[in-house]
Amino acid sequence: MKKKKNNAASPLTKILLGFWLMIKKYSQTIFDYVQKELNVVFHFLSVIIEKGIYFVAKYTGISWLKHQWLTHMPSKIRPWFEYSIFLPFTIIDTFIHYKDLTYRQQKSVQGVLFALPWIAGILFFFITPFFQSLLDSFYELTPQPGTISRVWVGFDNYRFALNEHTTLTSSFRVELLTTAGNVAANIPVMLIFSLFIAVMLNMEFKGRAFVRAVFFIPVILNSAAVASALGGGDAITSILEEQGIGQIFDLGFYLTQAGLPVFMVNFIAGLIGRIYDILALAGVPILLFLAAIQSIPKHLYEAAKIEGATAYEMFWLITLPNVKIHMITVAIYALVDTFLTSSVSGIIAQQLNNPQYVNNHSGGWGVASAMAWIYVGMNVIFLLIFGIFAKIFKMGESQYENS
Repeated sequence: MKKKKNNAASPLTKILLGFWLMIKKYSQTIFDYVQKELNVVFHFLSVIIEKGIYFVAKYTGISWLKHQWLTHMPSKIRPWFEYSIFLPFTIIDTFIHYKDLTYRQQKSVQGVLFALPWIAGILFFFITPFFQSLLDSFYELTPQPGTISRVWVGFDNYRFALNEHTTLTSSFRVELLTTAGNVAANIPVMLIFSLFIAVMLNMEFKGRAFVRAVFFIPVILNSAAVASALGGGDAITSILEEQGIGQIFDLGFYLTQAGLPVFMVNFIAGLIGRIYDILALAGVPILLFLAAIQSIPKHLYEAAKIEGATAYEMFWLITLPNVKIHMITVAIYALVDTFLTSSVSGIIAQQLNNPQYVNNHSGGWGVASAMAWIYVGMNVIFLLIFGIFAKIFKMGESQYENS
């Protein structure tokens, strides 16, 4: 008859286990006590701060002054005073009465807190050079030992950048207009392509994770070396043209022979020529759209299926309305990425690295500042266009908040 195996713990194990349980018990007790006392201290401090703010506001007349200003100011400019002159008191009052705010106001406060590190970085590190570059764009800057000579030239730097500046192969104005054309063509196509791929990747099929990684690979490999390697197709094209068979691969030639208008041929050929750029830009937007689609409540699709809705109807009535709020974010991302990777940035960098006279004109620093602000102006124009489209088609509004 087999003896039963003794599973009892050894005396040493019992001692160590008891010692560990005792440490855990007393550690948890100490932790709870410290947490309780800290809560009391923080509550006491918050009460003191709140009473101190009310005391200062009441007995210094700030509260009365704010009330008088907001009462007698026209309603159109009243928020400006509340969020400018009285901004510190408005912020403090908002945080004190956070629980009494509406859902939309609480979301606004959370958004401000989320953006607070960025706002701090802007105020402490970016705002001074930002306006300094604007001031420099109106001067001729010449480096001298220990200082920089500044001569007022007005808008000459802007005129030079737009009308006279040239490089060995192009000019600032040509590259700026080319970049603007690429943005106008790439963003609509990229939005449609990214949304289509995101919808496809959201479906269940074997190898879905691998396919998702494939579409994100161009973002990882988006470097100058890879771009140069992929641009090697130009050599093959030149060899085919030398052999007289270049038109076999000339899509524009076939589309023209098919009777399509010239502008349509140029548009289609341009899109095909920018396939790599669109794929490189579409990696992050695909992820954004995919995350937006996966955040849509599943019961909406289940109810639609019970009602007999087709996949086409569910896309237009469920997916698109809920994803529409993210389109403006994707468009801004594509805008910034397109401008950052354009050749205009290289021209500005070359101008900035040449502080001496350029083409017998003012020093490169002033011209570079003017180019940068023209660049900013082009971005602002596109942002305004996006804002108009978002307002017309209500792209920035949640489907649930409106219902």
